Amino acid sequence: SEMCIRDSINAEYGNTAAPMTHTMSVNVMNGQIGTNQATGLHGSDPGLTHSAEPILARAEFMQFAPASCCCWGCCYPDVVKARQYAFVGENRLEMNLPYGSCCCCTHWEACVMDRVFVYYFDKSPHRSAACHCCGFPTCVPCTCCGPPVIYAESPTCCCCIDTTMCCGERLSSSQHNCCGWKLCVCCADPCYTCPLCICCGGTMPLLWGLKNSQNFMSVYKMAYNNYKAKHRIGSDEAATFRFDGSRVQTAQQATLVMNKVQAWNS
Repeated sequence: SEMCIRDSINAEYGNTAAPMTHTMSVNVMNGQIGTNQATGLHGSDPGLTHSAEPILARAEFMQFAPASCCCWGCCYPDVVKARQYAFVGENRLEMNLPYGSCCCCTHWEACVMDRVFVYYFDKSPHRSAACHCCGFPTCVPCTCCGPPVIYAESPTCCCCIDTTMCCGERLSSSQHNCCGWKLCVCCADPCYTCPLCICCGGTMPLLWGLKNSQNFMSVYKMAYNNYKAKHRIGSDEAATFRFDGSRVQTAQQATLVMNKVQAWNS
């Protein structure tokens, strides 16, 4: 609800200033889907319909998505891009990562294959998965290495060259935060950001080729915290969210989110 999300934002950022006049890429909508107001192409296929459940945030993609980088954008014609979407509802993250069976020659919608993924807030990656003993899952959540992490980041080359314009931003998850360890034990990036880190279970990309992922993540986090409080998910099991805060000012971001939530219920 608007009140719960508003309370979560105020608790996170404090009461922020007056409404902002410009818009952001997160579209808080009433659930009537068929166009993607953020990009004008991704998610615009008229065959895409969803339930009447409110959609709190809709991701915005780079022009080449769902390709992993601009070099492969030609392999995904517009008819494929129009089927891609990702949104946050009141209890889940849902996305479609389509592909064309004829690669760059796919120009007929019947040749577009959907790959729809739904991640509910009470299951992994939003909640600690069950421990495994001798390869068999148990009924005990695996919390010994910390809670799961969902994070947005800008990809780099050689650890220092920003490749956002070529690859877009990325939304990833890790099974746990590796007890807060860093790649250099006590400094550098968190240990779980390394895709080769076996002790963290490895990082799992959820979405790539994103634009303005910070704005999307803000509403995502607020919706998840609202669900977590309502369903009493323990803090040791619940996912934490990490932002690359170098791009967006959180107070300004929170104001924009509240304005969008108000527009959703107006």
